[in-house]
Amino acid sequence: MSDERLEADDIVVVCEISHKKSLYAVTIIQQVLIMKSRLASKLALSLFTGLPCMIVVVAHADDSTTASEQKCPALYVLSIGVAEYQDDKLQRRYADRDAQLVVQTFREHSGDLFDKIETRLVVNNDATQEGILEGLKWLKQKMTEHDVGVMYFAGHAVKDETGSHYLMPSDVDTRVSLVLSVVSDAMVKSILVETPGRLFVLLDVDHAGAFAAVRRKNTQKLTDDLVRDLSKDDCGTVVMAACMSREVCHISDEHKNGVFTFALREGLTGKADFNGDGKVYFNELSFYAGDRTKELTSGQQHPVTATPSTIRAFPLTTLN
Repeated sequence: MSDERLEADDIVVVCEISHKKSLYAVTIIQQVLIMKSRLASKLALSLFTGLPCMIVVVAHADDSTTASEQKCPALYVLSIGVAEYQDDKLQRRYADRDAQLVVQTFREHSGDLFDKIETRLVVNNDATQEGILEGLKWLKQKMTEHDVGVMYFAGHAVKDETGSHYLMPSDVDTRVSLVLSVVSDAMVKSILVETPGRLFVLLDVDHAGAFAAVRRKNTQKLTDDLVRDLSKDDCGTVVMAACMSREVCHISDEHKNGVFTFALREGLTGKADFNGDGKVYFNELSFYAGDRTKELTSGQQHPVTATPSTIRAFPLTTLN
């Protein structure tokens, strides 16, 4: 809304509305009769849904004109999956299918929550160091403070002897220093910290256990450290990782997916709607995916979630 001034006796009605599809009924949150002074009409409202979507109606006392502004979030999904590495020792079955499934799920089940959905799928030969960084920059350029962004990565990750974490692109060269051909946590964080809006990062990563002993030893706390770094308040990102630091990510040949990603799909399509309101919030998804992954792996894999203190729960999908 503009910075026009409100006259005394103006009536300000602040309402909550989801979007043009009227998923939620319009609810009058507050009606204020301004009695004495002139006030700037810059208004902010934290909605119960957690989505930055509102309509503000100003009814002037001296006429019947109204002004309104509706803000509805967009959803941007960057989904990366590396099943086929140039190094034959680093193949990761179904990671490309996992990335495709994530895109499909959000496209099919998020339309009622967002004004628009844009996706970018980066798999296998396209998921090079350059391709992954370009995808992250795309997410940063597209999003505004009102939007929701999802970054998904399935593939290998590793932690080197200096304590740095890396996502491994398809063109990683394990014969030279990792920093030359990987995507470091510092690279990811430097882009995400400058990306506006609400961010949700999903990591279905294997710890690259085939590496040399010194690297294998230093992967022990990879997942825990990476999740903690990305979810700090200064980055403001909700992070879900497929397993704890001392565990491996399981693959389901039956479903041809990573077990964690399969659980995410089930949760996002309705099984995580614990309160029965027709929407799946990220905190509901975290609870469901964690329990379901443990169940499917007989307790061998435990997903972890970290949420910054500044982020409230927000919905990701609806039940169609």
